[in-house]
Amino acid sequence: MPLLHYYENHIEILMKKITLVFMAIWMFGVLTGCSTAATFDAKASSTPSQDLYKTDRLLVKSANIEIEVENVKAVVGQIEEEVKRVSGFVNDVYDRDETRVSMSLKVPAGDLDAFMDSIGSKGDIVSKSLSVSDVTDEVIDIEARLVNLKALRDRFRKLLDKADKVADILKIENELTRIQIEIDSIESRNKSLKDQVSLSRVDVTITQKKVYGPLGYLGWGLYWLVEKLFVIK
Repeated sequence: MPLLHYYENHIEILMKKITLVFMAIWMFGVLTGCSTAATFDAKASSTPSQDLYKTDRLLVKSANIEIEVENVKAVVGQIEEEVKRVSGFVNDVYDRDETRVSMSLKVPAGDLDAFMDSIGSKGDIVSKSLSVSDVTDEVIDIEARLVNLKALRDRFRKLLDKADKVADILKIENELTRIQIEIDSIESRNKSLKDQVSLSRVDVTITQKKVYGPLGYLGWGLYWLVEKLFVIK
């Protein structure tokens, strides 16, 4: 009996040790799994949709400037050369008469500020303005719609390959045509927006400075004198 009791105690102690070992292995597995899950979650949180917020904003810029110059024709030629220098182009030129010309130009957005300063230095600035429109959200929405539409088009193409009835084939082809028209329209809009972002529109008006004769200067002097009688500053 004492010997049997000894073995029973020994076996009980051994079983406890084995249990502790298995518990340690199980805990290690749980902790490792949690660590892996945490790593996976950290990677999953870095999604492309969140990266969109880090994207540089897409801005459409346009400007207007009117200047008065001594020689309209000469300044028009200088502006055309300036446009070529920055790799832009002249969209249109409107000749009202020899004393006034309006120009519609396209210049790289990155050169817009320097270009406007250069135009302003060619004469006296009558007016100058700049407008900015943010189209980032619209471009993101357009590109998401394009992805979905192209995926839908691919699914219909697979259906068309499997279709064997004339009626089904006609329905699928009509749907494919409709989807393709929508894709073409959206792609055109997307290209237009990106072109507007890369190339800024500049509307320039060049007018001839007025040259007063003796009576003109006399009239201007009288006007100035009368004005000062009522308003000092």
